[in-house]
Amino acid sequence: MLHLKLAWRQLRKHRFFSLLNLLGLTVGMTAAMALFLYVQKEYSFDRQHDHADQIVRVNLKVADGDLDENWATAPNIAGPALVEAIPEVKTFVRLLHHNFGRTASVAFGDKRLNEERLFWADSTLFDVFDVSLVAGDRATVLDRPATAMVNTSTAKRIFGEQNPIGKELLIDNKSSVEITGVFDDFPDHSSWQPNIIGSFSSVGWAYNRLYWSNASYETFLLLRPGFDLADINTKIQAVLEDAAPPENRWFSLWAQPLTDIHLHSSGVLQGYATRLGDAKQVRLMGILALVVLLLACFNYINLTTARSQQRLREVGISKAIGASTRHMVSRFLTETALLTGLAVVLSIGLLTLVTPSLSALTERDLEWQQLLENGWWLSIPITWLTVTLVAGIYPALALGMNNAKQLLQPVARQGSGHAIFRKVLVVGQFVVCIALIAGALLCQKQITYLGQKKLGYGVDAVVAINLAGSDNEAGKTALEKNIAQQVGVEKVARAQAFPGIGTSGYSISDPDNPQIPHRVLASLSEPGSEDLLGLELLAGKFITAQAEGDTTIDVVVNEQLISIFGWTPEEAIGQTPGNLFDPGTQIVGVVKDFHFESLHHPIGAYVLHNDQDKANPNFLLVRVRPGALNGMLPKLADLFREHLPEAAFDYTFLDQTVASFYDNETRLSQVVWLFTLLTIFISALGLLGLATFAAAQRTKEISIRKVLGASIGGIVLLLSKDFLWLVFIAVLLAVPLGWWAMQEWLTNFAYRIDIEWWVFGLAGGTALVVAFLTIAGQSWRAAIRNPVDALRNQ
Repeated sequence: MLHLKLAWRQLRKHRFFSLLNLLGLTVGMTAAMALFLYVQKEYSFDRQHDHADQIVRVNLKVADGDLDENWATAPNIAGPALVEAIPEVKTFVRLLHHNFGRTASVAFGDKRLNEERLFWADSTLFDVFDVSLVAGDRATVLDRPATAMVNTSTAKRIFGEQNPIGKELLIDNKSSVEITGVFDDFPDHSSWQPNIIGSFSSVGWAYNRLYWSNASYETFLLLRPGFDLADINTKIQAVLEDAAPPENRWFSLWAQPLTDIHLHSSGVLQGYATRLGDAKQVRLMGILALVVLLLACFNYINLTTARSQQRLREVGISKAIGASTRHMVSRFLTETALLTGLAVVLSIGLLTLVTPSLSALTERDLEWQQLLENGWWLSIPITWLTVTLVAGIYPALALGMNNAKQLLQPVARQGSGHAIFRKVLVVGQFVVCIALIAGALLCQKQITYLGQKKLGYGVDAVVAINLAGSDNEAGKTALEKNIAQQVGVEKVARAQAFPGIGTSGYSISDPDNPQIPHRVLASLSEPGSEDLLGLELLAGKFITAQAEGDTTIDVVVNEQLISIFGWTPEEAIGQTPGNLFDPGTQIVGVVKDFHFESLHHPIGAYVLHNDQDKANPNFLLVRVRPGALNGMLPKLADLFREHLPEAAFDYTFLDQTVASFYDNETRLSQVVWLFTLLTIFISALGLLGLATFAAAQRTKEISIRKVLGASIGGIVLLLSKDFLWLVFIAVLLAVPLGWWAMQEWLTNFAYRIDIEWWVFGLAGGTALVVAFLTIAGQSWRAAIRNPVDALRNQ
């Protein structure tokens, strides 16, 4: 208790330095606690299931020729084959996203709704996952065709206050399902977020015919306790090799633990998980928050050791009258503990204010009360104890270890060792600060580059209207015709897909190297779609409509495809592109390469074709005159309801689709900027305290210089240069560190900026300006002080 009273007196006596330390520690601790919230949320994904550690997803790997991809989907036969052949597999469940991920049109009475999260699942769903039923019998809810269950929020959205059990929903105006159950909404830390789950047996073409040739289904296995994952993978591959015919073994299979899906699926394609995380990004945010906390601790060490010379006599007298080293060390640690305890309390209060913004930034539902759940409450005392020891142990030992004679001798007050240590900490602070400023600038520059890079097609003012909810071809034709006649509409065309979304995948082989497959994406496109998207024709012509009875398939290909065969655009016209489609396929046009995927990936082979038997053109693409888009949307909605009243109006802007590719990078850039500002703030706090102390220590020198004629500017420069050269050293150290870190980050992009020297020059210049302004304020106050008053007090 005595130590606590003495600590409180010291904090009150030196209010300015106490406030600086309290601000720095509060900011650092708030960042650390925010990290605990975010990390807790990220690592809690999919762990709500009782047997989460026994569930794996069967993934597919294609690694042949120029293909090297992992898919989250597998053939529909994989589950039944694996549960029969592998003793460790207890059961399985298959999931199929409705219409391969396209939005469903759901009708109930007069209501027409869009539903993006309609899935089909085996009745074994309840054996694998913990799905909480509000209504219905889990043993029978999905055991027969044409049945489905809805979550509570969807039930309210569709049925209002009515009991949904026994009601029927019309899906895409083609099939009806009876609602046999209602389940609780999945928690926000679930990778899978279904709104409607229908019985897998309702999808006859997927349920009745089992095959290895197509992989469109997420398959989860429930394994028996004590399994070995490497052994399971070996057995899965053995089953594939024994059961699948050679022509269908164009892939391998591997098991991914359910608890790894959220953070370790950045390179896994075609998955149904929403809001995927990134383990690298989580680690980076953790490092940044830890850095901010350490910088706050460095500030405390700097300011405490700087002020320690003023307390040497106090410590020496205490030791002379019998105080032990242990007593003095515990006393100074108590001071630190009291200050960090206050910082913890303030941090929790500040955290409650920033969590809404943090939730928006991370797209996670975060509340500070989560720190009190499942043992995470320990993070608060652990943080307090850790900061107390990290920030307080060095100053406590520095003050408490010497004997009374050493402390009371004048030579003891020089503190040269402590001064060097403080300089090292200042340099370290600004190394981090400059590297973060450079990193934030480069992140922003890369994102700007992605947004401005020419994609090879036009995205501005293009609307894609989803027609999959109706099979009324006459209505679709009339809709297309009427939209084309609207004032402000420039072009209209139908297509199976558009750049930025998935489409049908195929593989082709060069006749000279038939053993090497090449991935090709193909989209059914009606005449005019190429012109609407602004694709640049290099040779030949665009697609024309396929005449009735015509068996020839016309295709327009990109440069990447013809490079597989070594053709020039002119040579490719009239050629058959390997084994793509049927023997009657011929190339009628070649377009310049365009980015149909994000710029994380290089451009692959792409084909536009006119074979109506291979796909449905379920998107109506509409290019609107610039400036007329907002006024056009209500007209498009009215025309859609007039011609296709049985379906819900669902549309997408192409530019928003492209922008969504880089949501993770945009969030990362915002996080880096946030931590950069926090780092600058904490570093400036530390410099402010050190500059104030330095000015106080040199009061007599400053007064004498003023009496001898020194100018205010000269004195400001004198007091500033000792700190500015430390920042300059930090610039030299930060450049290679920042350069290496950003080179590593940029490897995530197939198309990226060059790192230019001026970025680090600007970062270093910013740090120098911040340091100078911080120091100059205190130096100016010392320089304008009346030398008579200063010398009188010496």
